[in-house]
Amino acid sequence: MAKKRKKRKGIRWGRILVLLVILSLVLGLLGWGCTKVYFHFFPTLQMQVEQAWEETDMDKDTKKTIKKLTKDDPYSEAALRIIKNYSDYSSEIFEYGLKDTDRLEYVSLYPEKLGTEYDGDLGELDITHDVPKLIQWDTRWGYQYYGDDTIAIAGCAPTCMAMILYHFIEDIEFTPAVLANDAMTLGLYEYGAGTSWSFFNVVANAVEIGCYQDDNVTASSIKENLKAGNKLILSMNPGDFTATGHFIVAAGINDDGTIDVHDPNSKKRTEKHWDAKVLAEQARAMFVFY
Repeated sequence: MAKKRKKRKGIRWGRILVLLVILSLVLGLLGWGCTKVYFHFFPTLQMQVEQAWEETDMDKDTKKTIKKLTKDDPYSEAALRIIKNYSDYSSEIFEYGLKDTDRLEYVSLYPEKLGTEYDGDLGELDITHDVPKLIQWDTRWGYQYYGDDTIAIAGCAPTCMAMILYHFIEDIEFTPAVLANDAMTLGLYEYGAGTSWSFFNVVANAVEIGCYQDDNVTASSIKENLKAGNKLILSMNPGDFTATGHFIVAAGINDDGTIDVHDPNSKKRTEKHWDAKVLAEQARAMFVFY
């Protein structure tokens, strides 16, 4: 009799194991089905981008351009926006983005925000040597019209001046947008040429900070001024910073003796350490603020 009870017990455990296996399979199928339903209604960003690529009717060249533009961040909201609305973008704005893929977010919002005026302040700042790092193609003010184009394209001077003013008076209301409007109101933008050099002196005088122009830029003069606590805006000839003309800020001297440059048109160049001799060789003039 004892052996029979043991056999029934063994049969009972066998049935339980079978039921557990069946239950696991059912739950697995349900889980897979639920997951599939969930992602159908709530697809991930990567899934949305991949679907947008599958459904697009863009030509081969446009697809190649957008792939290059989004290569550093292919599954971003910006990438999805461009893929879905590719026909809203001009070849010029794509070309602008390809020159620096950090501009992806700016390019993606371009059709929607072009002409938007910014009336806010500088917000949170990344500061080195008591000078903020500002970018002219910031999505807050970069779409605002300025002279022949936008602040993103033509606004290096007002963006540099916003950095300088913050250092001296720490007023977050002096944004590139405000200063660009001031330049236009005062007639200090020259169509076909850009911001007048007199803009820097006019603004400096208005807020009572010292400013003078030095056309004989040397590595020594850059370092001497920065050591004295002055801040500089350099007007650059074609070279490492520009193909035409451009303004940058020399904010201070790094621990390794190089110059801390804030380039309003490039985050990458702003993060580099620059030799004073290289800057002097490419500079046409510098504006000293004290």
